Amino acid sequence: MSDYSSAELIMKTSGLPLSNCKTIVDFFKGMYDVLEAHRWAVAEHKFLHRDISLANIVFGSEDGCDIQELSGARRRPVFINEVIHGKIGPTARLLDMDNGANLNKSKLKPEGEKEDSDKPLRYRTGTPKFIARSVAAGQIRNGPSDMTPMPELQSEIEANYKRIHHDDASKLRAFSDTNGTTHGGHLSLERRKRYKTNPSLQVADFEHQPFHDAESVYWCIVVFVLLAKPLNNDVDVNSERLSGVWTCIAEHAVSSPDKRSTIISENKWAKWVHKDLLFIAELMDDLTCQIQPEWALLDPAPDPLHLHEAMQRLILQYVYDWEKSNINVELDTVHSRTFMRAERKLLAPVNRYPINGQIIITSSTLGKRGSDSSARVGSQVSSVSSHLVYPPCELPTRHIIRLRKVGNDEPLQRAWVDSHAALVAPEAFRYGSKNTSR
Repeated sequence: MSDYSSAELIMKTSGLPLSNCKTIVDFFKGMYDVLEAHRWAVAEHKFLHRDISLANIVFGSEDGCDIQELSGARRRPVFINEVIHGKIGPTARLLDMDNGANLNKSKLKPEGEKEDSDKPLRYRTGTPKFIARSVAAGQIRNGPSDMTPMPELQSEIEANYKRIHHDDASKLRAFSDTNGTTHGGHLSLERRKRYKTNPSLQVADFEHQPFHDAESVYWCIVVFVLLAKPLNNDVDVNSERLSGVWTCIAEHAVSSPDKRSTIISENKWAKWVHKDLLFIAELMDDLTCQIQPEWALLDPAPDPLHLHEAMQRLILQYVYDWEKSNINVELDTVHSRTFMRAERKLLAPVNRYPINGQIIITSSTLGKRGSDSSARVGSQVSSVSSHLVYPPCELPTRHIIRLRKVGNDEPLQRAWVDSHAALVAPEAFRYGSKNTSR
């Protein structure tokens, strides 16, 4: 046997899947903290995640004793419990950075490279249920956009928020719309006309932006709250309505008409969530209004982290009010809401996606922005070959397609929620590293 050396990536952080979140308020705290962590990565380290999904978020996480903080940051992230209670530390963590892009690199073509270093930002990268609509389409959307102003915090929590973020260099933490602006700009009718005249510009101008990742957090919230089941309550008067709206998510596929837009346009959360969670419907309505517009149509362009700020303000205000009024609901961490089994249909052959709602498109084999890594398709195919519908030789040359495991004895909804090849285990997990030589 020949000698070889292998190395494994070590991440000394452990945590639980979000399905182990015990209360709905803790879940929204976790979503605030994911937005905070992501905006910190963008602002301080110029790093864009590009694949935020429920499977890439852990709850109740803990760091190893020898973890060192990243160097070079001017300031640390401030999570929601510190804003409200003065308690430092996140409720949830964002994992899986292998599809990330380094925004610090120049967009100009580096010497010796054949393509511009920002080209990966124009790839459609992500998990279908959670991918932003413009990223799924691969272009700037030019449909109707009802622009919604930046939310304002009420005075009591606003004072805490501004005090903690008094040194915010971007001034976004204290931003307010004035003179009829929305997030600091106005809908550009000239740009919309230009896109209508020449639709190819919608593709040419598209690039994965930080607000697209914020929209992915929104879809994580949507999936979780739709399936959230209160503890010890099996009565669900909205289950039939859930079946209809869930189909919009489960059957979404990249490069096809985005059925999830129905959720945005209808925005009827009081009819969709479990009756015991009706108090979150207003927050979901407000979040949906912030997600609805195509923010790339604003002139001047808003701050890159403007949607993070809007969503965080909304979550902060509602969580603060709920805790002040002792409003919360314990969640069933074993069972989710039930709904009618979705019929699995083959998509049109041109899409090359075998099962609706069951695929992941990953660009982990693509060169990242500013990276000289080469695609190693063959080595990655072997690890997922048992889940492939197409033989490895027929795989698209620049994508790996993986299917989520769906066992006969597993609830369908749990299989939909997970977006990797196997269901997330309910027990804690830890990433470690080792070097092996033989």
